[in-house]
Amino acid sequence: MATPWMVRFLRFLFKIRSGGRTKPSLKPIPPPLSQWNQHRVTERLDRGLIVMETPNGEVYLSWRLLPEDPPEIGFNVYCADAHTEPAKLNTDPVIQTTDFEDHNPLSGPDLEYWVIPTMEGSEQPINESRHVGILNKNRQPYISIPLPDQKLFQNIAIADLDGDGEYEFVIKWPDTEIDPFQGAGWHRSETTYKLDAYKLDGTLLWRFDLGWDIEMGIWYSPFVAYDFDGDGKAEIAVKTGKADHRDRSGRVQSGPEFLTILNGMTGQPITRAPWPARYPEFYSWKSRNMIGVAYLDGVHPFVLVERGTYNVMYLNAYRLENNELALYWQWNSHEEPGWDYYGQGCHQLHIADLDGDGMDEVLLGSCAIDHDGKGLWSTGFGHCDHAYVGKIDPQRPGLQIYFGIEGIIPGPKSKGICQVDAATGKILWALEDTTYHIHNHGLVSDVDARYPGMECYSGEKDRPKRWLYSAQGMLLADEKTVDWGISPNAVYWDGDLQREILYQGRIFDFPSGKTWLEGVQENLRESSQGENYFNCFIADLFGDWREEIIVSVPGEIRIYTTIIPAEDRRITLMHDPIYRMDVALYSSGYAQPPMTSFWLAGLKEMQK
Repeated sequence: MATPWMVRFLRFLFKIRSGGRTKPSLKPIPPPLSQWNQHRVTERLDRGLIVMETPNGEVYLSWRLLPEDPPEIGFNVYCADAHTEPAKLNTDPVIQTTDFEDHNPLSGPDLEYWVIPTMEGSEQPINESRHVGILNKNRQPYISIPLPDQKLFQNIAIADLDGDGEYEFVIKWPDTEIDPFQGAGWHRSETTYKLDAYKLDGTLLWRFDLGWDIEMGIWYSPFVAYDFDGDGKAEIAVKTGKADHRDRSGRVQSGPEFLTILNGMTGQPITRAPWPARYPEFYSWKSRNMIGVAYLDGVHPFVLVERGTYNVMYLNAYRLENNELALYWQWNSHEEPGWDYYGQGCHQLHIADLDGDGMDEVLLGSCAIDHDGKGLWSTGFGHCDHAYVGKIDPQRPGLQIYFGIEGIIPGPKSKGICQVDAATGKILWALEDTTYHIHNHGLVSDVDARYPGMECYSGEKDRPKRWLYSAQGMLLADEKTVDWGISPNAVYWDGDLQREILYQGRIFDFPSGKTWLEGVQENLRESSQGENYFNCFIADLFGDWREEIIVSVPGEIRIYTTIIPAEDRRITLMHDPIYRMDVALYSSGYAQPPMTSFWLAGLKEMQK
């Protein structure tokens, strides 16, 4: 954490470098917003039916429960092959879950399965094309999207590009990563990043080359896939340059930079707008960049572009309408009074309605920006290596945020681990002991059914210290009993309402230690260990409400999915606004498990 004398010294240096200008003139510019819709624009998803052959030769099916489904809806399950008439597999409609086990599958080739909704036992008309699930016959709990040339990807975006209700996958490759800090991994780019868009069946839709003006590091090359204009088909927002402005060292420190919008179906540029300018700040080539999406008016998605983490920070909000980007507002840390917003950035953007007014705010890190482009609050604790926002503590009103703080200048500090109220930034509880560098993405998830809410985990870089807290701030474990490193993941995998821990290629229950995915742990370990932590992604992509794990293995996008029978049914997690925004922003920073605006284990209304 920066002490007062450090802040004064940094302000003095900044004033010298900027010619005395500490408050550049960047004022909100709110153009009138035409009324696309009266209600929040959300994506339309199909049933997401998946059909997996199990190790014992049976067949497991799973599909989505959608937010528009009435409570009394049931489902009939059908199967056919090329030589047989469709056969209904269930006696009574499936109502307790949205999954099904076929214990005696047909032996013919090209088995097809589908589900038909029922109401009070009667099948309902299908108003859309039937979504058929094709049997995956590899007897492994994963779906493979093949990639040419044994390539590995560095990051991935997930969205419906063609409007058919099924997610597509946009990968950024190769998997090379450059750290912005000299001496900590920076090296000259050897090639250029490409974006490839794939359908679930492996069809390559398009390729877009980011060019030499985008260095091969995650902080130079953010991109996000989302339906920004509300037409039902997602676009790609990506940071681009123009030509080749590398200097003799190989760094790109000059030349124009843009927010460019790509057509999700073709990969062709639609429009572009200026990226926040390189301001005369310390080591501008270290400047980190992110893209986000937020419903700033509570109804329509806006594109956010952000520059800066450790010193001055900028945030621009654009709206996409009629294939043009209009600037909605601009913000930067030096327009706020005092110095509380300086260097408060994080490795992820988070979007949520923090203050309960129906409109999204932007969590930049240790500070929050209101929907109107003005500072909402700042803790002043400095750079955080991880931040989680959601319904962490069900015993408190509103949302909460959990921080793991590095600080502007790494060193001893108190409150390096803390939970704050999302609306005000007020500290709810904190670790008062000294910490030095709480590192990487930690973990916030409900992993222990003995305590209400989500458990909170953090670890020190280069030190063995570990902490596991309850949502209410009770210390549950330390490094003597729990060590999940500094970048564990968590996934809803079995049938209960707690997440399981994903660490070192192993999915296991806490505290029992029960393990799943025996025999495929090496594949997970290859993609989720060490510093390559942005190559493992968690999301509810298809099937029921439980989550999938996306990993990069040579020549594949590999998607692991559970084949454990469910205990109940719940609306797809992708319908929750915080969860959907967390998944959307995977491709812009470090990946961490997505959060929810509700406590899953306590929200009985989600059960239908």
